Amino acid sequence: NKAIQTKLDAISKGYVNDLEIGGRNLLLKSKAPKTGTSYNVGHWTSSRDFIIGETLTVTIKGNIPGTRLFGLWFNSSSIGTGAIPKIKDGYYSKQLVVPAGVTSKVVGIYLIGNQTAGDNWEFEWIKLESGNKATDWTPAPEDVQAEIDDAKQEALTAAENAQTTANSLKDFTDTAFRD
Repeated sequence: NKAIQTKLDAISKGYVNDLEIGGRNLLLKSKAPKTGTSYNVGHWTSSRDFIIGETLTVTIKGNIPGTRLFGLWFNSSSIGTGAIPKIKDGYYSKQLVVPAGVTSKVVGIYLIGNQTAGDNWEFEWIKLESGNKATDWTPAPEDVQAEIDDAKQEALTAAENAQTTANSLKDFTDTAFRD
């Protein structure tokens, strides 16, 4: 029936139009594999200021025993956003809205639930992106540029060291084999 198809098309367009995809990881140095037993998993710094009311999606690759979950706090640890649900084995994700009062670029990840001293967790990476759709992990562009800059500096240093060695050998041979 054409009327039903028209209605379904309109509904589908609405879902697609409401989709906000960011893709850019806002957190610097976000791939930091670690394990632990403490409720404090770690802190990460955003490459930009957070915008109050902005929709973000957080995704974590890691594992926590039992029913415990990860949670994200803004301002390092003072403004919580609740538990991040497990979406499949080893992955936790949720959409959140940046709450009023956020003044820092630092977010903290903590365990939610009363863990015991014997509970071990694993953490591989975190991605915080604009929009309401999770995408695969990528480093922040600033991290990629930092790696390029580091590699360039290492190459320049190696070239300088090679030139110094070559000059020393030339000086040695020029002195040793005179006449």
